[in-house]
Amino acid sequence: MKSSIAIAIFDKAGHLEVDHGMTGVAVQLHTTDATKFVEMAFFFHQMWSSPFLIVGALIALYYFVGWAGVLSLSCIIVFIPVQGVSTAKVTGMRREVADWADKRLAAMGELLFGIRIVKFMGWEQPLANRIANIRKNELRIYKHMYFWRSVMTVLISFQPAAVSFAVFAIAYAFDDPIEPKNVFPTMAMLNVLRMPMIMLPLSIAKMVDLRVSLDRIGKFLAAPEKESYLKKQALGDDAFQLRDVTCQYIEDGKTRDIVAGLNASIPKNKLTIVVGPTGSGKSTLISAMLGESRVSASSTVIQDGSVAFVPQEAWLMNATVRDNILMGKPYDEARYIKTVKACQLMADLKQLKASDMTEIGE
Repeated sequence: MKSSIAIAIFDKAGHLEVDHGMTGVAVQLHTTDATKFVEMAFFFHQMWSSPFLIVGALIALYYFVGWAGVLSLSCIIVFIPVQGVSTAKVTGMRREVADWADKRLAAMGELLFGIRIVKFMGWEQPLANRIANIRKNELRIYKHMYFWRSVMTVLISFQPAAVSFAVFAIAYAFDDPIEPKNVFPTMAMLNVLRMPMIMLPLSIAKMVDLRVSLDRIGKFLAAPEKESYLKKQALGDDAFQLRDVTCQYIEDGKTRDIVAGLNASIPKNKLTIVVGPTGSGKSTLISAMLGESRVSASSTVIQDGSVAFVPQEAWLMNATVRDNILMGKPYDEARYIKTVKACQLMADLKQLKASDMTEIGE
């Protein structure tokens, strides 16, 4: 079940708008909330069977010690309001903890995704302070939540002993005979009663966690999905046509344009190169062609045939710098030096002890 939920979560994440801002939520749902189903599987049968065991044990106690066994039920009832308050507190704090955890994961994702810019701009400390503040709030909620969980644990541990004391105290007050023939069977029934009285509150606590997780997963799966704006039709000599394409993003609830009024045709069987400075919209153009960008209603993107996207990723052979530059081609000194100079690598090679014969890669 956990695997099925994880697949559904990541499948949904792939159908959300590119600027959904729920990456941290998806990770939290997969790592934490999906696990609640596994935990609840161990407690599910305890939750429905415990009341039957408690009722059966009380009936047996009535048989052995009379009304003292039944009146001990009042001791159980006394604990119910306190357990109810504890459960309600834990439920509310569980939601708060999940919200702060989502914020923390989102902040960490932003930091790791833009780590190069962070290092260039010297933003390490401000971002570290931001994450530390989020974590501080998360830990504060955790402390309150585990306080109330400790209260529940103390009640769970104390309740069986209190019921045992109540049974014999009431029997003594009613002058019921307390003899070996009914004391030992009564102790046996109290031991039978101990486990369901411990497991029932724990099962309820796990059900509370599962309910919170179900609400979070349901809210995520019900989030609106992006609508595909790609149209597939024959275009003759063109593989792509973009007509009046305006790429957008949402900031502070307002829609803003990134690239407006873009018109382009990408021919088939030819190499098309898009050149421009940083921030000019090259990646946005690729995203629009792949259907991964938010575009205006008037935008039209037509695709002829299938598309393969190969992202640019650095890759190094376990060889020398020269071998990585030549990539199997014969060494031509004049062309090699011209290439190195064109790539502005001369200063970098001088910093290496073996220059371009330095071994790199893994």
